[in-house]
Amino acid sequence: MRKYIVDDWFKALFLGYASVFNLIALAILLGAEFIYSRYGVDYDPYIIGWVAVALNLLVWFGRVIKQDVRTRVMRFAVFGIVALALGMGVGRAYAMEVGPQLVEAPERAEEVAKPDTLWGRVAPLSVPMVAKWEGKHACPDNAALHCSYLDTLPNPNLWTVCYGHTRTAQPGQRFTEADCREMLGPELREYWEGWLDAVTRFRSEIPEPVHAAAASLTYNIGIGGARKASMTTAINAGDFDDGCKRMTRYNRSGGRVIRGLVNRRQYEFGVCMTWREYT
Repeated sequence: MRKYIVDDWFKALFLGYASVFNLIALAILLGAEFIYSRYGVDYDPYIIGWVAVALNLLVWFGRVIKQDVRTRVMRFAVFGIVALALGMGVGRAYAMEVGPQLVEAPERAEEVAKPDTLWGRVAPLSVPMVAKWEGKHACPDNAALHCSYLDTLPNPNLWTVCYGHTRTAQPGQRFTEADCREMLGPELREYWEGWLDAVTRFRSEIPEPVHAAAASLTYNIGIGGARKASMTTAINAGDFDDGCKRMTRYNRSGGRVIRGLVNRRQYEFGVCMTWREYT
């Protein structure tokens, strides 16, 4: 076996410029996937993609430059500069800004969903679903609190707090879980009612799971988008199965498919398709 391997194989694999740049690229790509699978934090593939292109170009550079002992100092200097640049690029791919200032929660209408109303039957399905997928951005110094952060997916970027609340979000806000839940219920109902105005047929026949999934989608893509969505057209035609399936189409942001949105749409589809159990 040794006759097929170069004598300085360790140096070629782990100390050469090309090898090290390849290892860095592998660590970044696998590390990004690990972070997503372990913590559910996605990254901007546009930035990661350009980082990969830059590393590929550096691999070519590493194949032609001399790598003897006399270039050791330059080697470490290059590795240091590359590591710093990559750290800044990867950091930008995950960037979220959090401020330290404590502010008062905005005024909101207190509301208890009554089970004898349609919303009272929809809310127990839709509120936990939205909370699950909007997620919590915990404060660095207190994981029990929600801190405002800059959502970089929309263009322009939006300050967001709690479970997708943007209307009054500002840098430096901190809310308790109770504050966030109190904001979410009435705001989600407003989105749901805005979508429901576009349902002109079979309105009284729509099962609660379809309402809940539609409320979650509307909260995510906006009332205007949901009212014009093909999902709404299908539901107006009384085809609830097709309406549920059409929810999965809305998985893009900024013109690109977002893995988190794909997963959210699949979850909403799964909830929506339980409507037969309610008939």
